[in-house]
Amino acid sequence: MNVILMTGEGYPKRFSANNSKSEFIARGLKECGCSVSIIDGAFGAYGIREEMSGISENGIDYCIFPRTNRLKSFFVNLPKLWKNLKNKKRKGEVNHIIIGMEMVPFIYVYFAMAWLLGYSRSCLFHEWHAGLSQGFVSKIRGCLLDYTFGYFVNAIFPIGHFLREKCNRFHKPNMLIPILADFDVKYQRQKIASHFTYCCAGEYLLRNTLVLDSFRELHKQEQYRDVQLVLVIQGNDRVLKKTQELVQSYADNENIIVKNKVPRQELNEIFASSIGLLIPLDPNSLQDKARFSQKIAEYVAMRRPIITSAVGEIPFYFKDKESAILASYDVAGYSEAMRFLVDNKSSADEIGENGFIVGQYSFDYRECGKKIKDFLNTICQYK
Repeated sequence: MNVILMTGEGYPKRFSANNSKSEFIARGLKECGCSVSIIDGAFGAYGIREEMSGISENGIDYCIFPRTNRLKSFFVNLPKLWKNLKNKKRKGEVNHIIIGMEMVPFIYVYFAMAWLLGYSRSCLFHEWHAGLSQGFVSKIRGCLLDYTFGYFVNAIFPIGHFLREKCNRFHKPNMLIPILADFDVKYQRQKIASHFTYCCAGEYLLRNTLVLDSFRELHKQEQYRDVQLVLVIQGNDRVLKKTQELVQSYADNENIIVKNKVPRQELNEIFASSIGLLIPLDPNSLQDKARFSQKIAEYVAMRRPIITSAVGEIPFYFKDKESAILASYDVAGYSEAMRFLVDNKSSADEIGENGFIVGQYSFDYRECGKKIKDFLNTICQYK
């Protein structure tokens, strides 16, 4: 089986949740004996100045395209994408493309190209765009995408149960591909430092200060004054500057550490030495109900307890004070969750271990790779 993933952006030169997930899917399929490639869409990737191809350190064949002006890059890169897809097609094998959710009308171009080249097609469905879009035009595009894409593919890979229900309208085979990580790694327990960690996009933190407000509430009590909060921020220099200005506006800000562009090894060490790992989810947010953050898989793989809320996919996998801390979505709820983990170190260790077991059972990329291969073999028989 020959599988092309058009689900990343600038893999492996750029770090992102989409690229991490794409790599885990690719690794899972490759270890099942598939030929796998990750190829950019025609928009290319920011920071890439020329077409590049090669083999990643995890053995995944890749091709990435440059991006200057977004629309111009699409038309410049489109012939290159066609050439790559044509060259990578293998005679006598099942040839399949998993396409990421691109905006209308450009995603239709990808569907047409795949069909003309003789690939079977599926989509990785990871957002409910109709509920996320801002503005009238974006709303129309989001609705067009969510309510039409399934008619042009042979199968759909929703990331969670909410999106699975939404894609049932297309009456196409579907299979959940949840968050993924590597749960078969050598592990030596880290010395737990006196900090919580929150890894997020800087833009999100600037819009929602729940974590900062909860940490400030925790610090009001004398016995928690030595506890720190590590913010691992993803974003450009402008976002990082605004984040630092926001942090400076908080009392006890010397206990809030802002990090950016952290190498993977250091990031894992920060996660693994944390009292707890924060990922707030808003029960009133359609985005939080629909999405399933890849960060959760990376968190639980480090055997430390997560603090989150019972929103979206969380109740399908985690139980409160057994495999996670499920807090009410408010300052009191999250500050109390942090307080509980500081005061109950043995319980925190146990919850972290149980969260790891949940991940090992549900989010391991190897098992997911086997299921995807079996699923694709089945649907391609009836294409």
